Amino acid sequence: MKQIRMLAQYYVDLMMKLGLVRFSMLLALALVVLAIVVQMAVTMVLHGQVESIDVIRSIFFGLLITPWAVYFLSVVVEQLEESRQRLSRLVQKLEEMRERDLKLNVQLKDNIAQLNQEIADREKAEAELQETFEQLKVEIKEREEAQIQLEQQSSFLRSFLDASPDLVFYR
Repeated sequence: MKQIRMLAQYYVDLMMKLGLVRFSMLLALALVVLAIVVQMAVTMVLHGQVESIDVIRSIFFGLLITPWAVYFLSVVVEQLEESRQRLSRLVQKLEEMRERDLKLNVQLKDNIAQLNQEIADREKAEAELQETFEQLKVEIKEREEAQIQLEQQSSFLRSFLDASPDLVFYR
C-alpha cells in the first residue's frame, strides 16, 4: 500500500513538473508502446506469428483512444492535487487558528481569574465600608445620647443653681 501511495505521489509530482499536455503525451506514448508489446506477446502465444495488421491495429487503437483517456485522467488527478494542496493550506490555517484560540482561551481564563479577584476585593472593601458605616452610626447615636445627657445635666445644674439663691459663687 505504501509503494502504491509513493507511485501515485510520483505520478502527481511528474504531472505537475511536466505540465498537463506534455505529461499526457508521454503517458499516452508509454501506454501505446505497452499495448503494442502486450498485443504482440498475446498474438505470438496464440498464433505463433505476428502479422503487420495486428501491430497496425494496436497502434491505431492506442493512438485513437489512449490520449483522450490519459488527458481526462490527468485532468482529474490535477484537480485532486490542487484540492489536496488547498486542503493542506486549510489544515495549516486551522492549526494556526487553533493555536491562537488556545492562547486566547488561556488569556480569557487569566482575565476571568483577575476579574474574580477584583470582585472579591471589592466585595471585601464594600463589607468593610458597611461595617465602618455601622460603627459610625453607633458612634453618632452614642454622641447624641451623650449630648442629650449633657443637656439634661446642664439644665439640672441650672435649675439647682437657680433654686438656691443664697449660695455664694467664687470665681
